[in-house]
Amino acid sequence: MSKDLRILILGRIQRAKGLKGEIRVTAFGELLDRFTPDSPLSLYSGTGTLDGFITDPVFEKTAILEEIIENKGNGVYILRFQDITTLEQIDNELKGLYIGMPEDEAREKYFDRENPYLFQWLGMDVYDSSDPEIKIGTIINISIMAGRAVLEIDSGNSIFLAPGDFLGSAEADWDKKSVRMENVAEWKKGQSNDQEGE
Repeated sequence: MSKDLRILILGRIQRAKGLKGEIRVTAFGELLDRFTPDSPLSLYSGTGTLDGFITDPVFEKTAILEEIIENKGNGVYILRFQDITTLEQIDNELKGLYIGMPEDEAREKYFDRENPYLFQWLGMDVYDSSDPEIKIGTIINISIMAGRAVLEIDSGNSIFLAPGDFLGSAEADWDKKSVRMENVAEWKKGQSNDQEGE
C-alpha cells in the first residue's frame, strides 16, 4: 500500500457480542450510519490511529455488512457481517481490525457542504471570526468524548482542545480548506492560561 494513501478510520472491531455472529464495534465519526446491508467494508490492520487515520495501514480483507443491529450510543454499534457466525471466526479473523476507507474515496462519496461529516473538518485551517486574517491553527483530530465531538487544533507551538459545538456556527470555505469560528481565539487563550497556572 502506498505510503501516501491515507486510510480514514470508520471504526474498530472490539469483540463478539452474543452467540450468533454479533460484533461490537467502536465507531469513529458518523460514516458507519451510511452503510446499508450488503455494503462491502474494508478491514485493515495497523499500529494505531493518529489524527483520524489508521497508522501503517495494511488491507486485510473485505467483509459484507449483513445488518447494523443497534446503535448503542457513544460511538458503540452492534453489527453482523455475512458469513461470520461464530465466536471463533470473530476472535481469529476480525477482532482488533479497523474498518477504514481511503480519504479520497470518503471525500468523493460523502462530501457534503451543507451538512458536513466530522472527517471533512480534518486539515482545515482555523481562523477566529473577530480577526479572520490571523490563523489560529489547523484541525488535526476530532474525537468523540461522552458522546460529544472534541477538536484538536495544532497552533504550531502547541495543541489545544476545543468543543465540537464551535462547528455549529462555523463558516467554512471548503475550497480554501479554512473555517472561521466564533470565540476560538479566546478559548485557546483560556486553555493557555489554565496550563500556565498548573
